[in-house]
Amino acid sequence: MGLSNEIVNRLPQVTGELAFLARMAERPHTYAFDPPGGGPRSDIVFETHAVPIHDLRPVATEVSLEREGFTLLDAPTGVRDLYDEDALRRDYYPEVEQLVTQVTGATRVVIFDHTIRRRQ
Repeated sequence: MGLSNEIVNRLPQVTGELAFLARMAERPHTYAFDPPGGGPRSDIVFETHAVPIHDLRPVATEVSLEREGFTLLDAPTGVRDLYDEDALRRDYYPEVEQLVTQVTGATRVVIFDHTIRRRQ
């Protein structure tokens, strides 16, 4: 079944500026080390586009990992400070690993990195 555009377009939304990979004549690349020949580490070019960002929480039960490629879950955490790097690795990682295992049926989940988003 899935979510129709008609349903999605009636949901609350904001407009956000998102960066997308620009079309390029050659295949984009980024080296994790000094590149051969001393060239730039990356040739990636981004372009921003204003796009609607819909609040899918009102229809969360209608979204399917198998169909839409993502799911929305209510998953409270016991971590008090999500800016505390040690608490994230010690407490939050195991919580997320357990959640992903339950939702996907995975036999092994490995969290290798995280990003803390800050206004500044």
